[in-house]
Amino acid sequence: MNFSEKVIYGKEFNMNMSDSIPLCSSCSYFSSLVFDLSVIRDKSLCSGFIANGTSFRSQIFNSSLDMVHANNFSALEPSFDTLDVRQCRANRLKWQTGSFRNVNFFDCASEESQYIDCKFSSVKFQECTLTADYFRECTFNNVSFENTTLDGVRFRACDLRAVNWSKVHLVNCTFENCHLSFECMNKAADMQGLEIDKNYKNGTLIVSFVPC
Repeated sequence: MNFSEKVIYGKEFNMNMSDSIPLCSSCSYFSSLVFDLSVIRDKSLCSGFIANGTSFRSQIFNSSLDMVHANNFSALEPSFDTLDVRQCRANRLKWQTGSFRNVNFFDCASEESQYIDCKFSSVKFQECTLTADYFRECTFNNVSFENTTLDGVRFRACDLRAVNWSKVHLVNCTFENCHLSFECMNKAADMQGLEIDKNYKNGTLIVSFVPC
């Protein structure tokens, strides 16, 4: 496996361009990828691996990502709009002040990733697995987790009132100072023998799932 480094700054890529970008062809491996102030639109990105990377105010529109694996990637103010993401893997990613709109995740996995002050609108997670991810101060509007497992996921100060919890598998998740409907969650989610435990700590409502 050959790794390379790539820096992309202030560029726009679309189907009409002859230039290809990293991850457009199979087996693209990067030890470091910097993607700043750039735009991808109408592209199909597939079969790539990123060991480390950063992004600043970059955007992906009307595109698809298939079998892309990323580790230790940090993005500030990323924007994703009308995107299909299939069989992708993410480990220890950090998304800050991001926007996810009309994004469909299918058979994807995320582990130990962070989402800080992000907005999710019309986003669907289907048959995905989120493990030990952390969501802080995020807003969820028209978001569903169909047949998706949330294992050890933490939500802090998030607005989850517009989440469809139908067919969600929740395992040892923690909700701290969040807005959400417990009644809807109880009826729709598969808690796998877990129950809601409510208590106050230093004046803050802590809600977590604990074994019965």
